[in-house]
Parts: sequence; structure tokens; C-alpha cells
Amino acid sequence: GGAAAGGSSSSSSAPARATEAKVAPELLAPEALLQALATGDARGALLLLQQGAVRSGRACDQQGRSIFMLAIAREMPRVALTILASFPPHAADGINTAELHPQRRDTLLHLLCGREHFDAQVAELFSNLLLASHRSVHFQTNDIGQNFCHIAAARLNCWLLLHAISTSPSLAQLYCQKDSAGWTPLALLARHLQAKGLALQQPPPLDGVQYTPECSQLGQSLTLSSAGSAPPPFADLQVEVEDPAAGGRAKLWCHRVVLAAASSKWHEALGAQQAVPALLRIDPQHCSSQKVLEEALHFVYAGKLRGALGTDGQLLWQLLCFSVHCALPEALRQAAVAALLGALQRPENAAVVPVLLRSARAVRLGEAERRFVLYRFLRCTDALAAAGSEAKFLQTTKVALAELDNIFVRSAAQDGRGASSSAAEKK
Repeated sequence: GGAAAGGSSSSSSAPARATEAKVAPELLAPEALLQALATGDARGALLLLQQGAVRSGRACDQQGRSIFMLAIAREMPRVALTILASFPPHAADGINTAELHPQRRDTLLHLLCGREHFDAQVAELFSNLLLASHRSVHFQTNDIGQNFCHIAAARLNCWLLLHAISTSPSLAQLYCQKDSAGWTPLALLARHLQAKGLALQQPPPLDGVQYTPECSQLGQSLTLSSAGSAPPPFADLQVEVEDPAAGGRAKLWCHRVVLAAASSKWHEALGAQQAVPALLRIDPQHCSSQKVLEEALHFVYAGKLRGALGTDGQLLWQLLCFSVHCALPEALRQAAVAALLGALQRPENAAVVPVLLRSARAVRLGEAERRFVLYRFLRCTDALAAAGSEAKFLQTTKVALAELDNIFVRSAAQDGRGASSSAAEKK
């Protein structure tokens, strides 16, 4: 499956039992059919099936491998689809969806995910088999502790991984399950990025957008006050923020001309007020921290961050959202992004990674910035815990897979191959 692993492990659900080595004579498949499957003669195998060469989907060879498993292993999807249609799992003579490979204990899903060529027929076969299989089969691991998602990740099959959790959301927990060597499917995807030279392990540099504060054009005579202090000269505006952590509401004295010039939304809100001093209430959904507000206003007055938020990922994330929602200067958004991405390298900020990945496009992260956040998520030691809930982990994983597939599609196009790592375009 592409990951270095050793030993064996058990499934999180009751494991399916492997087919016995001794095969009952009535289950032995005709030699002609076995020969066609062994040599990859799909036309001959289909002809024999149409002629009724077997009466059960569990017909097998001397090693106990069913004709269905052999068709999958020999990469004959049309033959496998024919067997599945002729002998559906719910029928008395139907295929055994819990069948395991006699030696490696791979399920049928493992074998499908390990195919080198994944086209529309294989995608159809996988979809049907996933729906027909019991939950215990989905969670079955092979002799090196890998579930079928490990195999799909090793093959870089983003479509299959995305389809699996879209069909059965409970499978999301498989994506952070470790195999015998400690690899999760997400970590295997990160290894692909690194192997192809596409992983960004350090935050990308800033674009260098500058912001010239309005007060600088007024001889820097206008200054910002701290909460609770006396108003500075010419102050004609109070900005109010609700901060539960600080014990309630805080008000800061500011200047209408400075804030109106910094944000089109603030310009509109202040233009509708005649009172002096004016009052600008900050929506708690956009900012609920006095520290974040002071950092944003300091930038508006000074053109640079004060750095008072340090490496607090939660506060830096709030600063980024605040700058976007209030249409503050682009230079502030970029400065907030740079500070936040730098803070993501600290383990205590792991919980911010999934949130930022899900909202990456909403806060206008660039391609390189999204790739950095994606790599941090894939390499997260406990991505499920970082996401906070299975539902949020599911949502984040879907975003990660879509982003990852886009990266490899662009990379393939640039290399002149023009091939996608997913089968979606083939469906």
C-alpha cells in the first residue's frame, strides 16, 4: 500500500473471517474460468459467465479466493461488475463482501483501492461494494494494520477518499487511524506532497503590500487611546467591543477620519451618525476581544502590527476574520495571515489549523498559503481531536482532499502530463 509497516493489528470492529484453505468441491470454479481470470482474458471470462459456468458468487480456486476477488485482483472491473450483478450479496448464492485475502487479510475494498488504473468502471464497482459491505468490513485492517483508506492514500486516489466519506460520513475516523508503522492515511497524503516537492513546511513570504495611515497625512497629530483612558486630542469617536474574557464592554477613543479612511464599511456606518462623539459598535461575531480590536486599530493608526497578540492562534485568527469582515486595509489582512501562519507551527495552536483550512478561501488565502495550512492539517498528530468534533473533521477532510486534488492536477498540467489523480473526470 505504499507505507512502511510491519506486524499485524486488529480492526476496531469484529473482523471478518478469512476463507478456509480447504474448499468444498461444489464451490470450486471451472478450470476454464479460473484460467481466463488468471491470464486476464476478460472476454473469455464474460462469455463463460454468460453461459452459466458458475452457480454461485462464492465459487473459488483451490486457495479459497473467490472468482469475484480474482476478477478484482486481476484488474478486470467489467467481469467483477458482471459477477456482482449476477450474484448480489443479499442473495443465497451471492458474493461474500467480507471475504479476505488468504495471506494478507486484505478486504475486497483494499484490493480495489490498490489498483494502478482507476477508471469509471472501477469507481462504479467501488461505490456498489462500499454500499453493500457491512461496517465491520469498512473498518477491517490487513496484516500491517492498514484500512482501505491507507491503500487509497498510498495510491493518491483523492476521488475515492472523498467519495467514501461523502457516502458514509462515519468513515472519517479511518483517515486518522494509524497503521502498524504509525502512518495515518492523512500522513501518507502529506508524504506524497513532500515527495513531489509540493509541501510547504514554512509559511510563504508576504506580498509586501504597504498601508499609509490617514493620520500620517495629518502630521501624525492623531493618536489612539487605550480602553478606559482619557480621550486624546481631537477624538470624536468611541469604538465599543464586547469582551467576555475582560468582563464586559470596553470603549476606545478614536478619530472618525482615521477609521472612515481605513474601512468602507466603517465609512458608511459613521457617515450616518451626526452625534459627537459618534459610537461604533463592533459586531461580536466579528470581534469579541479587546486585545484584537486594539491590535487592529493600532495598525490603522501606525501601519504595522504592535505584536501584542504574540503567537496566540485563536486571537490571531480572530484578527484575520475581523480585518476581512470589516474590509480593513489589505496590508492588515496580510500581516494577520503572516502572524497566524507562523503561529500554526506551535503545537498549542493545532485546533486553529482545521478552522483556517475550512475558511481559507473566505479569508482570501493565496495558493501557497493554503498549501501550507493543508500540509499542517495532514501532518497533525491528532487531526480528529484538533477539529473538535467528527462533523467538523469530516468537513475539514473534504476540503483538504479537494484542495489536495487541485494541487496535483495543477502540478500534472505544469509537468505536461495533464493527468488527474482522481477519477472524477472519468465518471
